[in-house]
Amino acid sequence: MAAMSQYLLLGLGKSNMAVANDLIEQNLTFDVFLEKGSVPESILESNAKVFAVIEDIPLDSYQYIVKSPGIPFSHPIVEICEEKGLTITNEIGYALKYKAQPLIAITGTNGKTTSTSLIEHILNQNSQRASAVGNIGNSFLKEAKEQRKVLVTELSSFQLRDLKDFNPDVSIWLNLFSAHLDYHKTFEDYHNSKQNIFINQDPNHLFIFNEDDLHIKKASELKKGRKKSFSLKNEQAAAYFNGEHLWIEGEKWLHKNELGIKGVHNIQNAMASVLAALEYSTKEEVISGLKSFNGVEHRLEKVIENELLKVYNDSKSTNTTAVKAALSAFEEPVVLMMGGLDRGNGYEDLANEWSKVKTVICFGQSGPIIYRDAKDYTEAILEEDLDKAIQIAKERVADGGVLLFSPGCASWDQFSNFEERGRYFKEKVLSK
Repeated sequence: MAAMSQYLLLGLGKSNMAVANDLIEQNLTFDVFLEKGSVPESILESNAKVFAVIEDIPLDSYQYIVKSPGIPFSHPIVEICEEKGLTITNEIGYALKYKAQPLIAITGTNGKTTSTSLIEHILNQNSQRASAVGNIGNSFLKEAKEQRKVLVTELSSFQLRDLKDFNPDVSIWLNLFSAHLDYHKTFEDYHNSKQNIFINQDPNHLFIFNEDDLHIKKASELKKGRKKSFSLKNEQAAAYFNGEHLWIEGEKWLHKNELGIKGVHNIQNAMASVLAALEYSTKEEVISGLKSFNGVEHRLEKVIENELLKVYNDSKSTNTTAVKAALSAFEEPVVLMMGGLDRGNGYEDLANEWSKVKTVICFGQSGPIIYRDAKDYTEAILEEDLDKAIQIAKERVADGGVLLFSPGCASWDQFSNFEERGRYFKEKVLSK
């Protein structure tokens, strides 16, 4: 009788293909569940069985189930595995068996990519000591196997839900807002998934958290051992911002204008990043990195800045929380562009923000809904065609004003992703 496979891979997305290739390299047996799509040649040549029907899979025979993040928890195959008490993990959980170097893991509803990139930037001031891995940067599995650099990774709630025994050297929880409830169904499930970032850390491993978020502050009580907080309110926090200066461990460091990134939300990202970077870097290197880091593409990205005009691309903004954060970065009058795919979340919570907006240009599928919610508070213009909306926005910006592209919606009504949307905006706004 043929030996049973140790691993069952649920899906063959980018992350699970990395796992499959490693299993092939290690000469370990595995099978695949793939409902649709073509099977790559390397899988066909590996002798792996490929199942398309759940009932055909001998689930009890596998030691490890490796799930692609694209497969929802509500999928029948996942529910059956959980009912059977089978261990479900993902590429990161699989790769941890190779990890010998420090790991910094970041989660939060917003700010993950900026913080990941900033920490990598700081740690690489004088030498290539860190690598951003996972959702951005290099493959987590590839870098873990090389065992050379500090790994810095952002983790979504989807990924964390599958990491039950996760124990990073440094964990960061930036913020928590209601999101992805179409995936998690309840806020409690979303919260508990995020909580996996620190819940199994050793006492000597550091947890960095936002103590201004009451949900996160309450959860932090579960962490035994080392933990540090950052705050906009409590000057006793390890990292504190008083509205003008950044304070670290009771010492005044930098004025906000010395930072390379704008906005209170980015100052919060910076505070968390500083506390993490100081575990592996000097104060001088951290300050140098804070000053020289100019942000991440599509996240309050500077497109034009001169005496007459400032244009910022914030295409990563896919919810109203991100819009609020972007608006808080400016004191000048703002012409705001909002729109995209409506996901039924509503825009009523922007009622107190419209006073900061000179004009809002509402575009895309959600344009009429945003227009309806904004028109009683500020000048609102409905133009569902994005090209025309950009032209109107350029005409509306007064000398010294700000044109802010912060859609507050998903991009899928017109684009494949927010990156494509952001690049399109930049191309059009820079054209004469």
